[in-house]
Amino acid sequence: IVRHSAYDPLPSAALISMTYSAIGSNRGFDELVNHHINVVHETREYMSWDPNSVLGISMDSGIIKSKREFNRLHQWLAINGYSHQFVDQRDVDTVAVTRHNPITHESVVLVSRTAFHKPNDPKASPYLNPLRIDGLIDKILFETRMTGEPEDNFVRNKQFINGLQEFRSDLKTDIPLEDSEMIKANRIGDSYEIIFTQFPPSSVIAFKVSFSSYHLNAVQKTNQLIQQLEDNKSDINVLISKLSLNDLNFVLFRCNHEEADDISGGAYGLPTMGQMNYCGIASVIYYLRHIRTENDLGHPLCGNLRDGNWLMDYIVNRLKKNSNTIALSEWLSNAFTLLSQIPRYLIPRYFDSIITRIYTSILDQIWLNSSPFVRNGSKFVQLLTLGGLALIGTNKTAVLPPLSSKVADESQLLPTLAAGLPHFSSGYMRCWGRDTFIAVKGLLILTGRYTEAKHIILGFAGTLRHGLIPNLLDGGKNSRYNARDAVWWWLQAIKDYCLLVPNGVQLLSEPVRRLYPTDDSPALLSADNIVEEPLYKTIQESLQRHFSGIDFVERNAGKRIDEHMTEEGFHIKAGVSRETGFVFGGNEHNCGTWMDKMGSSQKAGNKGRPSTPRDGSAVELIGLSKSVVTFLAELSDKKQYPFSGVTESDGKEFSFKEWSLKIKDNFEKYFHISADSDDKLINRRLIYKDTFGATIEWMDYQLRPNFLVAMAVAPELFHRDNAIEALKIAREVLIGPLGVKTLDPRDLKYCGDYDNSNDSDNRELAHGANYHNGPEWLWPLGYYLEALLKFNDNTQQTVNYIQNLLSTHFQYIESSDWFGLPELTNKDGSNCRDSCPIQAWSHSTLLQVLHSIDSL
Repeated sequence: IVRHSAYDPLPSAALISMTYSAIGSNRGFDELVNHHINVVHETREYMSWDPNSVLGISMDSGIIKSKREFNRLHQWLAINGYSHQFVDQRDVDTVAVTRHNPITHESVVLVSRTAFHKPNDPKASPYLNPLRIDGLIDKILFETRMTGEPEDNFVRNKQFINGLQEFRSDLKTDIPLEDSEMIKANRIGDSYEIIFTQFPPSSVIAFKVSFSSYHLNAVQKTNQLIQQLEDNKSDINVLISKLSLNDLNFVLFRCNHEEADDISGGAYGLPTMGQMNYCGIASVIYYLRHIRTENDLGHPLCGNLRDGNWLMDYIVNRLKKNSNTIALSEWLSNAFTLLSQIPRYLIPRYFDSIITRIYTSILDQIWLNSSPFVRNGSKFVQLLTLGGLALIGTNKTAVLPPLSSKVADESQLLPTLAAGLPHFSSGYMRCWGRDTFIAVKGLLILTGRYTEAKHIILGFAGTLRHGLIPNLLDGGKNSRYNARDAVWWWLQAIKDYCLLVPNGVQLLSEPVRRLYPTDDSPALLSADNIVEEPLYKTIQESLQRHFSGIDFVERNAGKRIDEHMTEEGFHIKAGVSRETGFVFGGNEHNCGTWMDKMGSSQKAGNKGRPSTPRDGSAVELIGLSKSVVTFLAELSDKKQYPFSGVTESDGKEFSFKEWSLKIKDNFEKYFHISADSDDKLINRRLIYKDTFGATIEWMDYQLRPNFLVAMAVAPELFHRDNAIEALKIAREVLIGPLGVKTLDPRDLKYCGDYDNSNDSDNRELAHGANYHNGPEWLWPLGYYLEALLKFNDNTQQTVNYIQNLLSTHFQYIESSDWFGLPELTNKDGSNCRDSCPIQAWSHSTLLQVLHSIDSL
């Protein structure tokens, strides 16, 4: 009463009595003592129980009479198994609580109008929305409210602890429905609409409710359906077992853009929360997991389910639009029809039982169709794989180029790999050459999706032009060839396929349907002018073109394909140094590697100015090229690759072995910065350069994470002691909570927080120019950890460190509403709002590390 009003103890005590827990009280509360009782200094005693004395306490004092009824109800509910509870806040002051017995399907519904603050008119009954009670109301257990008025002239008794004497509860029990003084009940079929006629503050009413035969029948049949889901041989589980991984991508995932491209739909929206991330049931599962863990039946999803069948209808109608999921749609339609017939307040619980069991059956199907590494793997491995499933699916606006009819049916829409969601989900922005082939090993090969990996490798192979693989694929017909690194990631993916897939080397003889047999060919997309060749010839062409030198200007150069790039930036060059064996290319006006941020702010003066041109020889491309040519030399020796090297213009051969050895002989010499080096441009010693031969010379000496890629794919390039020291510096300087800093914080260009909407006049930051100059990207972390495994002597200590580091990633993905790991974070792992919340290569490279550990 001291903190609230004297009208509040009664309704609050009623609510407490409905909790599924032990409860207690004290005499001061029950006797409406309206002042603080100091347990240290109070010397008075409570008054004795004496109904005949003026100073005595009786059943009519305070809220005692009603409190006894509350306690009886509380005990009865507990003893008789009313273990399910639902709380519904009707308005600011009014709460309805339902206790349900899941065996007998009987319920008690209590409605309480609290009064934290003294009401202006205690006798007034403000309007309250009618309450729907599903089932048959057997009787009103009790009605109670406060009568009289709190004394304004209350005086503390000097001898006894006293409370309000004339203010007390009025209680009526076992009331026929038609005799209630508080409500009017209108029966509507097998439900009641409760109209609150006289329900002023402090009012409490409790109903005893049982199921009608209609509701009981619906619940029994729904339980039978739920039990079917536990049987692996049931119709629903047989049905799920026939769905492909591509089908399951549709059932579980697909963001708004993906859905709009295919079936002209969108994600379901929840009141106060907006649209879900995914159109499939994965987002529903995410919210149900939270609701179950937090016991949050007040969540908007639960409210939406109680208020109507809209979400269930959405799920069913969406699945109807895909021919492969119609049967699942029909099964769910039957289940949801039954579900809609049970009392509305129970629908969230039974909906969860159905949809979550469907989800677990789907997960079983995913693991069954995955490699042993995934099927028998840790929960973290499976979560990374599940996130990968969200990124691999069909999309009509982002298709693979046509494949040979010997490989796939041309009429079949094949899955493609989205770089990230939702920003890179559809259209020309979905399929990036480098992103795809960094992700192929982890998301497709290691998880056992060999067919999809083969299709993607051969699809991109068909678009080879100028010796390059496209940066942006766009179906092959509008590809951009402004990436110097995509072709090397493609070649590395082919190597991984050959080594990891059973009989994988047969891939080299698979037919490639060439869209551009020559650099100037129009896209050969029709069946009338098909040019095909084995993949090994396409591979060889890419290597020979690099060795001979690549020099061209992008087609349609200008604002049509890039509104920011200057004229010089469209000039693409690449080649191989005869002195070092290093691949090189680019210029200071373009971006040829993954660090591809092009300035776009006229105000800040960075428009058309790459933040990280990385021209010359980029360290990761040296590592990738060394890995590839060494592998091809081995295949050539085994007669599994028909070429032994590339040729000079005079016809003289430069063998793969010579090329590999040339790179190895020169790498440490040109890339390692020793302790005694006296070059004036050095910012940090005992590291490996990021580039060699850059136009802007000081950029060679920047500490970035790209050398980690070379360490992981071509460890033989590195002197062991130098590598260990460089890894130690990387750990101290670059490694963040989730990702890897893209630039040394000691570098003057460093800025760890990326904001693409920055409209300042700061040339280094405007329009997110620092995208790769500090923010912490996740995908290089996988290569850092792979390098640790290759160069550290104490394997178990290294594994322990890796597992400890990745525990943060496990916690992140487990709580992610996108089921994924992000593209990047800002400084020290802080959230970056412009990052994709799920990114393909972030998942892939960590799966690679976990596979390496699994293979030890």
